[in-house]
Amino acid sequence: MQQAQNLPLTSQANESVLVQRFIGGDEQAFETLFKKHYQMLLKVGQFLINDIEQAEELVHDVFINVWQKRENINTQASFKNYLITAVRNRCFNHLKAKKKTTSIDDDESWADELVADTATDTVANLKEVNLAIEAAVSRLPEQCRIIFQLSRYEGMSYKEIAETLGLAPKTVENQIGRALKTLKTELKDYLPFVFLYLSQNQ
Repeated sequence: MQQAQNLPLTSQANESVLVQRFIGGDEQAFETLFKKHYQMLLKVGQFLINDIEQAEELVHDVFINVWQKRENINTQASFKNYLITAVRNRCFNHLKAKKKTTSIDDDESWADELVADTATDTVANLKEVNLAIEAAVSRLPEQCRIIFQLSRYEGMSYKEIAETLGLAPKTVENQIGRALKTLKTELKDYLPFVFLYLSQNQ
């Protein structure tokens, strides 16, 4: 493998530079790209197959395949979209192989709630507020939670989320609205901090 160049390889580094170096065999650049996109791709995989452990395995398989075929990657296209497409295809092939049928355009799909610890009644500090928000987000129905996280934490637009998850843009918009309404209700004891958080992430 070629040695890393002088440019620090952080997740904020220019992605096109990282991709060029990764294609050239730079393992450090590859690791940086992996860390930068892994969580977002895992959410996509989890959404599509509703199995977190299997999604982790499939995403890792995608990265291994991407490394092995790195010289064939189109450097003019979006690397993030390339990864998303690869994960979607891998998930669909997995479902097809197991002869599963599912619909990813159903607002009630995979709506099991994740149980989280209840935050305390009063705000002691910002750390407590953050814990309360994380707990409330984790209790959202799974589809709603994943869409909200892709929007707020991964910075994806409604259109990008819709295309990635195979949903109608209106469904994404409705799920975001549902998440915000739920969070504002559940976290009413933490206002105005929560309104500040939600407004900064919209």
